[in-house]
Amino acid sequence: MSGTLKSRLKHGLYRAAVRTLSPTLRETLGRAAVTRRLRDRFFRPGGRPELLRGEVAWRDFRFQFSAPFQVFDRAERRGVENRICRLAQSLLADGDSAIDVGANYGFVSLVLGRCVAPAGRVLSFEIDPRIRAAVAESRDASGLAEVIQLAPKGAGATDTDALTTVDSAARELSLERIRFLKIDVDGLDFEVLQGAADTLRAWHPVVVIEMTRSAEAIYDALAGAGYRHFMDQENQPVQRGDRVENLIASVEPVRIPPPA
Repeated sequence: MSGTLKSRLKHGLYRAAVRTLSPTLRETLGRAAVTRRLRDRFFRPGGRPELLRGEVAWRDFRFQFSAPFQVFDRAERRGVENRICRLAQSLLADGDSAIDVGANYGFVSLVLGRCVAPAGRVLSFEIDPRIRAAVAESRDASGLAEVIQLAPKGAGATDTDALTTVDSAARELSLERIRFLKIDVDGLDFEVLQGAADTLRAWHPVVVIEMTRSAEAIYDALAGAGYRHFMDQENQPVQRGDRVENLIASVEPVRIPPPA
């Protein structure tokens, strides 16, 4: 049996379990030692998540996607980070540039790529080299190799051996018309924002940034760069001191469109 067929059969079993078992039962089984060992042997051979590869569709975009079963299944059924993707699609056009910091398996980067292709550019950061390779595979298989540029390092506040800044990477690529910046790096988001100071001042892209840490510092940095409109992913206004998971900041008012 081919590897692709095996993966598809496993995906079918995974989808059947998701649709048949309640979330509570799935969580209970996931915590049990016996089922966890079986799950890891089935879906994580060699200790690494097995990737499923295939075409997914989001709205009017189609692209090839490589991701673990859980991520692929979500992408195939309803997309990933739908609100962020809908906002980006409403803002971006052919020839624009966008930056995705913390791409994970690249669903948002691929949507951004479709939004700005063929003349635009997407700068995508993913610090894990294994996951970055999966993003590159999806990008190339989707015909977006000339559109999506994968940074070889993670993003941070300064240039180091392991990290680079958004500003440095954007200058190296001579990015212009930077309209959209997403930052989601699990806690070091403020540091990434510090390394994007020149980009913010020059282009004022709409910013979507995780606020799990340094929330007030993030808000102050954006306000100091000229941002005046702040909201959450429910299109509700946000003020300094409000606790939200993701902040959307812009110079002019924006809104996340409703689902199609």
